[in-house]
Amino acid sequence: MGNWLKAIISSYQRNNNKSQEDLQEKQHLNQQGNKLLQANQAIEAKQVFSTLVEKFPDSADGYAGLALATQMDSDWANASIYWEKCFALNQQEVASWWLIKRASVLME
Repeated sequence: MGNWLKAIISSYQRNNNKSQEDLQEKQHLNQQGNKLLQANQAIEAKQVFSTLVEKFPDSADGYAGLALATQMDSDWANASIYWEKCFALNQQEVASWWLIKRASVLME
């Protein structure tokens, strides 16, 4: 096998490992933020979800978490902005509870 082929395979393996690590970190931050939300710890949840969005700017879950944490503080304007970002990033089928939570923000 030529050196160029070994280099391509090695590069692919490194990228694949990085992708797996990123996915695990993304899931960990999302789970941690959701646990904080369930414990009514909005400030700490915002910090975790802000880190998630900072590291993974394409994370609809990160913006959903920020929206939920912001709603807990009755900050309706920012919650609405976070929901808009969440929906803009999520081109797939939207979770029905996201729609309900967003609707509650719009009614405030």
